[in-house]
Formats: sequence, structure tokens, C-alpha cells
Amino acid sequence: MSEALYKLALITMFVPLVISLILFPFLPEIIPTHFTGVTPDAWSKKWSVTAIMGLFMIPLISIIMCGLLYRGAPFVYQLAKDNDQTLKPRTWAIIILIFAVVFLIAQLWIVGLIISNI
Repeated sequence: MSEALYKLALITMFVPLVISLILFPFLPEIIPTHFTGVTPDAWSKKWSVTAIMGLFMIPLISIIMCGLLYRGAPFVYQLAKDNDQTLKPRTWAIIILIFAVVFLIAQLWIVGLIISNI
């Protein structure tokens, strides 16, 4: 069961990157890059470092964080065992999936703000 959850988390963590890669070519030359609430207060050229980081930073952080959590699972299992506790692989897979979903929601929110203010 946990292997299916890991695969779902893997798919979920790559969705923000795919969304950004699909959206980027269709953005205008000037895009909003900073918001106060839902009102943009900074604009940048599409090919500037600020705009690229604003659109692609969360997908990269998502992939890195979920990868670290996945690779760190053996250490977490050992730590739980050393403290006389049990940690099921399914529980850890659910934690990774939750992280991936949170990053996906954050990216969808950012993309929504950018698109709604173009």
C-alpha cells in the first residue's frame, strides 16, 4: 500500500513543475511577481530572474523536499525503533503525500494570482 502512496506523492510533486512549464510560454512579457493580498505590487519581465524564480521555486522546493523525505525514511524508521516506537511505511508515505499536496496547492494559488492579474 505504501508503494502506491509514494508513487502518488511522486506524481503530485511533479505536477507544479509541469504546470509552470506549460504556463510559462503563454505569459506576457511583464508579469506580476509580488502580491499584497491579491493585489500585485511588483511586476517583472518574464525572462527576469525574479519572475522565473517566482514561478519555478515552489516546484523545485517540492521535488527536493519530497525527495529528501523519501530518502530519509530509513533514518526515521531507525529513530522510531531506537525510541521503542513503531512507524509504518504507510504513515511515512502519507506524510510525504501531504507535503506534496501542500506544495501543489501553494503553486496553484501562485499561478492563479499571476493569471488573474495579467
